[in-house]
Amino acid sequence: MTNKELEKINGILEKIIRDTLWMARRYADLRSTFAPNTVNRAIDDLRKIGIEIQMDHTLDDPYYAQDGMLGKWDSEKQKFSKE
Repeated sequence: MTNKELEKINGILEKIIRDTLWMARRYADLRSTFAPNTVNRAIDDLRKIGIEIQMDHTLDDPYYAQDGMLGKWDSEKQKFSKE
């Protein structure tokens, strides 16, 4: 594949990620399952490669999903913690 083709594919995949991750984030908020952890790790991984996802700023934490029992996400420690 040429660089142009790879850039096109990359753009399509990035759009798919952006279009679906905010929904996953919203779904995961305050659940007491694997969902908040999975979504938050994906958000952190994307941030490492320079992809920022526009999240829902009406939620208590506009960026990370909270776990219903374990609390808020600590991106440095890669785990939830109660404040």
